[in-house]
Amino acid sequence: MRFPQAGYVLTMLIMTPLTAWCQDFPKGWAVPFELGQGFVRPAGGPELYLVGLQVTPQLTVIENRMRLGFTAGGFYNANRIGGLAGPHLAVKLAQGKPILTASSYNIHVFGEYLWGTGQQQLPGGGIGIETSNLLALSLKLHRDIIHQSTWFQFGIAFSPFIKKFPEP
Repeated sequence: MRFPQAGYVLTMLIMTPLTAWCQDFPKGWAVPFELGQGFVRPAGGPELYLVGLQVTPQLTVIENRMRLGFTAGGFYNANRIGGLAGPHLAVKLAQGKPILTASSYNIHVFGEYLWGTGQQQLPGGGIGIETSNLLALSLKLHRDIIHQSTWFQFGIAFSPFIKKFPEP
């Protein structure tokens, strides 16, 4: 005999410890590591493959609303390897319905101004969706104002250093 409710109960038992300690934009630091893929389109040229790996330590300056941080990382495109760094600001727009003590997701926008090792200056930003301060997906668009090129990336980020909910 099958018990379909048993699957739901098992899922809730597994997910309860995960959701109980994951608050959106909590006080303190968040340190996501992101892998991104996309393209660079130079002015009048073809799209070139782009892959990047970066870390963005962020401090919550307004709890549950705003983070300020710094992005640093590397990229590969068109047989070139380089680095990027600059300030990062994220503002939460919306959050999903709560599950136990945490929201299920949040949607945020962010802005960055990155400087590159190849004289790049990349103002830009994007939109992200984050689950439990653990995983995030993002779409980014930057414009290189020196080389007149457009950078687009889809990223997936993981935050290994999140705080656990205090035990009662």
